[in-house]
Amino acid sequence: MHNLLSVALDNDYSRIEAALAGWSGPPSLSVSVVLTTYNMRHLLEKTLCGLQQQTYPAHLFEVIVSDDGSSDGVEEIARQYAACFAHLTFLTQPDTGYRLATARNRGLQAAQGEVVVSLDGDVLPTPDLLKAHLAPFHVGERMATIGYLRYVDTSQVAPAQVLSDFESLSNLPDYGSRSNWGRATDRRLPEFANFKHHPAAYNCFHGGNVAFRREEALAIGLFDEEFNGNWGYEDLEFGYRLWKRGNFLVPVAAALGLHQEREFLTLEQRQTQRNLNFEKMAAKVPGFREYRQQIGR
Repeated sequence: MHNLLSVALDNDYSRIEAALAGWSGPPSLSVSVVLTTYNMRHLLEKTLCGLQQQTYPAHLFEVIVSDDGSSDGVEEIARQYAACFAHLTFLTQPDTGYRLATARNRGLQAAQGEVVVSLDGDVLPTPDLLKAHLAPFHVGERMATIGYLRYVDTSQVAPAQVLSDFESLSNLPDYGSRSNWGRATDRRLPEFANFKHHPAAYNCFHGGNVAFRREEALAIGLFDEEFNGNWGYEDLEFGYRLWKRGNFLVPVAAALGLHQEREFLTLEQRQTQRNLNFEKMAAKVPGFREYRQQIGR
């Protein structure tokens, strides 16, 4: 095993950068890709096609589709693509309201990989996404990685195009997404710019494209299901507890996902639900309210 696996992580980015520069592989860590979904069958299909294009060794990752009670026949899509992966598991739960935290937890509990990559079902992974997420885990122990997002409209993109001409998707224009508060570029970019000195790095831990060691997720008690019922913040609070336990949060630009626009909640509905879960987050995380006020969000 490469001797850099024992690198000490003491909030020093230079150590990570030096370790990554010296690591030549080959990849060895097993991975569970947990895809959470709700009534996005056609987008999920393109995401599954994107996972078939990954440069990370196919025999080292499994796919878990964890559904929050969809009614659009998503299980049919999971069955259709099961043979495309070394192992694909489909999980579902009754539709009793918004229960993303529970869906994430069910996926984590079923996961067998050493590292979990959490993707929303509408996040289409670029070919190097898994490879980029996993590189830091090969050179260090206590860390979690944060992938970047581009917001695009794939309504005119067929699954076959994802499989045969992924390069063409790079030409899709940026899209002012509702889930990104109407912005066309990832709203976290200003925070990523000086991440080494970020006072609240967990604020960037968006669960639609992150990775962490499964044993660390189990150690902190998984996602907090008190956030169920409304949209938002279960991922940031999970990232906070990972960070508090001593996991170093590492943004990885090459772990890029294409967030596919869809109709889900209006901006007004998002704002209402976000406000409710914001108060839960602020009560659980010291200094969070003050930090968000400082950055004007």
